[in-house]
Amino acid sequence: MDPNEERRYLKAHKAYYDSLHFVTDSMQGIQERCVCGKRLLRERAPAEVYNYLPGKRFFTCKEYKDDGMHYRKPWVCAVEEELQIMKTQLEKCEELT
Repeated sequence: MDPNEERRYLKAHKAYYDSLHFVTDSMQGIQERCVCGKRLLRERAPAEVYNYLPGKRFFTCKEYKDDGMHYRKPWVCAVEEELQIMKTQLEKCEELT
């Protein structure tokens, strides 16, 4: 492989993995918008997909593709993270007073 072509190839992969890292870092709590700028929808999974837990809820990007660049997060996880963020903020406020 040509060294210049290989360098371009590696740079493209590095940029892709860096953006995946930024997306995962930004997925804390309940988001209003995806990284791509689209609104997040609240959806329920069909019962046949999760027969052990019918109606499992998700926050999902309108343009969701399973490529790691769009949000699809279980509702329960998002709410737990949001509560943890609020709890941390409350503890900081109590320390200041």
